[in-house]
Amino acid sequence: MNNEDILLRRVVQSDVGALFRYSSQKEVAAAAGFKRANNQADALSFMHFLDNDFSWVIEEQKKKQVIGNICLYEGSNAAGEPVTTTRTLGYALNKDYWNQGIMTLALKQLLKTLPPGTVKTIEAFVALDNPASARVLEKNGFVCQDVITLPFWKNFAQQERACVYRRDFTG
Repeated sequence: MNNEDILLRRVVQSDVGALFRYSSQKEVAAAAGFKRANNQADALSFMHFLDNDFSWVIEEQKKKQVIGNICLYEGSNAAGEPVTTTRTLGYALNKDYWNQGIMTLALKQLLKTLPPGTVKTIEAFVALDNPASARVLEKNGFVCQDVITLPFWKNFAQQERACVYRRDFTG
């Protein structure tokens, strides 16, 4: 795969079927740490969740098919106030496209398109039993800073322990 094989773009209504195809896959939901979609209504809800300025779907260009998503979620400080310069990275990919370098390319494209100075730090949480996701981050300059327990993951992810990856953008 190369950069021309995928496109990052905003989600549109016609993507709902493709969103359902991968968000209903048990392995995808577990690896990404979200509740699996059980029906089209769940996929529609997921589409609305992705409809913001810091979320993109990943379109495979040959088939013009959405195969995943990548997002930068707004963080908050201890008082619960938004911190716009720090974002939390999340992504999911249809399992039929795993281990092809697609998410590594998608993250690389995303990082190149961020306007300078808008994001100072990006962090990501990766379950310890998900080495493929860890490789995606490491290939894009992220470093594991700490291993923590995320109790809220126990209903979705494969395990509660995760590595906190971080990459700072300064200067």
